[in-house]
Amino acid sequence: TEIIRMVLENISANKFRAFLTTLGIIVGALTITLVVGIGTGGQRAVAQQFARLNAGTISVMANNARITLTPAVAIAIEERSPAVRDAAISVSRSAQISYYNMAGNSTVVGAYENYASVNGLRVVEGEFISDEDNYSRNRVAVIGYGVFESYFGEDYLQAMGAQIRINGR
Repeated sequence: TEIIRMVLENISANKFRAFLTTLGIIVGALTITLVVGIGTGGQRAVAQQFARLNAGTISVMANNARITLTPAVAIAIEERSPAVRDAAISVSRSAQISYYNMAGNSTVVGAYENYASVNGLRVVEGEFISDEDNYSRNRVAVIGYGVFESYFGEDYLQAMGAQIRINGR
């Protein structure tokens, strides 16, 4: 009891020092809590980004004019390689995209139906290119979110069925 009485007397005699000490302890505890919370949140964000990377995908690019990747080559890779579940062929180029009086450059990818599943893409509205579209050479396009937002704002109905031009076609 004597020690407790002395502590209380000391605190009442040095109120400002006791206040600063208490404030320091509170600020230190909050800082540690915030740092741990930010670290945990950052760790979750990085884990989510890695999950979206589709790390099981391998891209093979033909930089040699003598090599042509065709659907037959993709089928052969799938059939002869037990570790390959699906193979998609695509061609990408930079192109000018225009819609009415708006125009800009973007990357355009020519792809087959399975391109979306192989690359972990999902269509928000509408549908992805079908094998029938490729077979019939239908002039259809699936636009990415950046192009959608630039040309159509947030209007999905205006975007679906709209006629855009890619390199003037």
